[in-house]
Amino acid sequence: NWFPFERSGAGQSFVDQGILVDDTEMSLERFGSAVDMILDASTGLPVLAVGAMRTKGLERSNDRFGAGFYYEYDSVNGTYVPVGGTLRGGESLGETGGLLGYAVALAQLNGGTKRMAVSSPSSSVFLTVTLDVGRIYTYELLDNGINETQWLLMTAEPLMGEASSFLGASIDLSSDGSALVAGAPGSLPADGTAGGSVFVYRWNDVDGTWDSVTVTDNTGVAGTESLGSAVQWIGVTDEWFAVGAPTANANAGMVRVYQRNIDGTYAPLGSDIVGTAENDGIGTVVCGRNGRLATGNANTGSFAVYEYNGASNAWDVVGSTFTPVDGTAVVACAMSDDGNTLAVGTATFQIVVYDLM
Repeated sequence: NWFPFERSGAGQSFVDQGILVDDTEMSLERFGSAVDMILDASTGLPVLAVGAMRTKGLERSNDRFGAGFYYEYDSVNGTYVPVGGTLRGGESLGETGGLLGYAVALAQLNGGTKRMAVSSPSSSVFLTVTLDVGRIYTYELLDNGINETQWLLMTAEPLMGEASSFLGASIDLSSDGSALVAGAPGSLPADGTAGGSVFVYRWNDVDGTWDSVTVTDNTGVAGTESLGSAVQWIGVTDEWFAVGAPTANANAGMVRVYQRNIDGTYAPLGSDIVGTAENDGIGTVVCGRNGRLATGNANTGSFAVYEYNGASNAWDVVGSTFTPVDGTAVVACAMSDDGNTLAVGTATFQIVVYDLM
């Protein structure tokens, strides 16, 4: 079963590393609206991606477009240091208020290069027409030619969705940075007015492009699922990913897992995980690693971890369903790489960490 995390007997505990940024302007920029953390393969130290979806533009400094930021941990001084400059997108009229930094994803290539994706799901082509297409910008941390490390755009144009798709409401990079999964739920926040979709892109080194990959059953068929509200790679690299559809089945919610086929395409793996009652809203939050996934009830906060049972072609609960101590809705979660530790954030600003014992 899953138990609240305690390691006092081993002399280990979670230590507050301090506030990364603490000023009024950054709070207005919604700094911290999204975060992603990995360990640098060369140093073993944490590196952090942060979204700030109301950051003002560089050229149009009176308008808020959003941005991404990146930090590396300095173990000598015990602080997080910004590296590579601010990650910005375009500043066209249609991108005003697009919420760049609503979602961020960070990965490290086998050669050591860092790769980061930052999305603006509410960005439009024009302010009055072709609204909420969504954009995803991708960057690599490289030498800019004058002996400075800088985040440089990987492509001249971002990935873009269709009108009212909200592409980039959720994004995740595979651990090696070679594949990107993105949700386009059709509303933000999810309200059940659209079926939603999920997309996978694989980086093409030869052409320098993100190539779209076929995903079977990648769109909500009832038109009310909000598929793509949450996405997460849950395998070792890019073999499995999970997608949330919190408004499916009268808001009971659903989570679907996809597996990579031999030809590189993706198809559903096992039966869908579905909520048991109206308004459960499972799939609002999805996280996972090492073949396990976790999702919770958007109202009561009850939570469960699942793993695939090949014999029954279904996703079985690992341990038992549990509820965070304050019994309120779960709004965020993250799982350790081995799938045995789970961190859960609640609507009352509590964080509970669980170990599988």
